[in-house]
Amino acid sequence: MPLPPTEKQMDQVKGWGLGHLYQQDGLNYMNVMGWYQTAGSGTSFAVHTENIAGNNVQILVCASGARPWVDGIAYRSQAMAEKMQDQHFDDLHYRDDE
Repeated sequence: MPLPPTEKQMDQVKGWGLGHLYQQDGLNYMNVMGWYQTAGSGTSFAVHTENIAGNNVQILVCASGARPWVDGIAYRSQAMAEKMQDQHFDDLHYRDDE
């Protein structure tokens, strides 16, 4: 397949991604990149458990970059997300830590 892709080829795979699994800092990540992405590291996602107010809560870690660095955390409910919006967990590496 010739590179760069033609506009027709790009249209045919619009919304497609290429994923792979890897481990980093004790987390099991799924990394997703655009089908024809030629630069950047894509976005990585990992399900992780944190103890919040004495309860084990599953969160979705959204990260990017070579480390990867945490860009955000997703919670199972809007109420939990609003409550925890400024929380940083000590066992995760955030982009603004460096």
